[in-house]
Amino acid sequence: MIPQSALPPYQPGTSFEVRVDPDDLAAVIIIDSADVIRAAGPAVLATGLAGTAKVRSVFEPLLAAVTGEPMWGLELRVQATDGRPEYAVRLAAGYPPGISRPRRGDLLAVRVDAGDPCQVAIDWGSPGDGHRGAQGARPQRR
Repeated sequence: MIPQSALPPYQPGTSFEVRVDPDDLAAVIIIDSADVIRAAGPAVLATGLAGTAKVRSVFEPLLAAVTGEPMWGLELRVQATDGRPEYAVRLAAGYPPGISRPRRGDLLAVRVDAGDPCQVAIDWGSPGDGHRGAQGARPQRR
């Protein structure tokens, strides 16, 4: 049982998608993806502020099941190079073939939209993030 204090504050009437085990109808999983943002695209990658993001956790985003696209859910602590305070973001991020799945503690190179810092693009090709295509190199750890 999850203590109520550990749950985010939702308003009465909030709807959630759920998954039910057909063999055990009492086994229900609530899918909470309301705060998951799709990773920004090529425009932010080309023009955004450079930064780093430390992986706090990796999860399976609902968006992947809906779109059928290969993607990881990443809970990140983002630090942009413009001096703004570090902040948290949850992304559903697509990835190129051959990239190894990030792990907790990995450090990824990112680009951040200066006007909307929740718009974060992961720079999978950056030499600083350790992702090197089919070699499956691990990201940096800090």
